[in-house]
Amino acid sequence: MTQLELGKLLSNNPGDISNWNRVIMIQCVGSRNEENPNCSRICCQGAVKHALELKQLNPEMDVVVFYRDMRTYGVLEDYYTKARQAGVLFVRFDEKHPPEVSKDSEWPFSVSFVDHVLRRPVKMSADAVILSAATLAEENAERRLAALERADRVEQLLSDLKAKHS
Repeated sequence: MTQLELGKLLSNNPGDISNWNRVIMIQCVGSRNEENPNCSRICCQGAVKHALELKQLNPEMDVVVFYRDMRTYGVLEDYYTKARQAGVLFVRFDEKHPPEVSKDSEWPFSVSFVDHVLRRPVKMSADAVILSAATLAEENAERRLAALERADRVEQLLSDLKAKHS
């Protein structure tokens, strides 16, 4: 499930997820790698927002966020702090050893990772795994942006001409 899908569930059917015991979120899925070196810049704040909503829905729920670098900017840093105070667990992972998701015999999912403090493999089970998937621009986004910039320049020229002849 993606963060976007979790957001829809939280808005439309919170009762469907209120009985989850543990949720694991994994950041930087499909970004900040060789194929896509960019940071999407919205995933961390979305994960923190949803983590807080899950804790409000069920304060006993374990919410674990696996991250490479937590990027919450400005005022959003306060939400990160609030999430930690609410009991959300933030676990750093190395890009060379990202968390691996598999099916579990007792739980719907398990996530294996290398703990960066213990420096050894750890396995954690979860009712749901939420992926913060990369945000990618359309293939022709640069052409669209250039067209919009040209339209803005034309609009400005027309405005200048009108002002001159008024």
